[in-house]
Amino acid sequence: PTQTSPTAGTRPAPSDRPHPAPLATAVTSISLEHTAILGETIELIAREKAGILKPGAPVVLGPLAPEADRAITEIAERIGAGPIYRVQRDGVWEPGVIRVQRDGGVIDLQGPGTDDRFHGRLGLSGRHQADNAGVALGLAHCLAQNHLLLDPRVAVDKGLRLAFWSGRYERIELNASQVMVILDCAVPLLDMVRYHLFGSGKTWISEYGSAD
Repeated sequence: PTQTSPTAGTRPAPSDRPHPAPLATAVTSISLEHTAILGETIELIAREKAGILKPGAPVVLGPLAPEADRAITEIAERIGAGPIYRVQRDGVWEPGVIRVQRDGGVIDLQGPGTDDRFHGRLGLSGRHQADNAGVALGLAHCLAQNHLLLDPRVAVDKGLRLAFWSGRYERIELNASQVMVILDCAVPLLDMVRYHLFGSGKTWISEYGSAD
């Protein structure tokens, strides 16, 4: 069961059983979805998602709209959650920031600590996966701080390169690679095609019409 508050987010209902703080919490992204349940603005949705924050637990945030970041930061300060590590696209790296840079299909991640690094291609496709990888790097940092990863850089490198999610921009090659089928159960078809195939000189036809 949950209790909902317009200012403090959705949080577990009280019980007689104590719940230890998690090693870390994370919010990858916030958009206007499930508004009937979460709220009709980015700020309200952020406050609901902030229900995952717990006192004493670090927080890793993907790139968020300013109003979402402010709402989550306010709640984190109120309940004593933190520190907060933020994913930042490009810019200058500084301790506590997880910088994400893209160069074609190659991703470079740095932070939140000096030794937290990744450079290479991700196993998962899609522009948003670079941001998600930054969040994963932040969570790995928290695990390493608790001595739960013997070799954090090896674990991060292997995990980000080999991660696979069936049905999420899954590319299936047919007829000796002459035909490629893209299977995705969540991303709008035209968004997916425009991002990955625009400018390739190919015309892709779907039930929605031409995508080039």
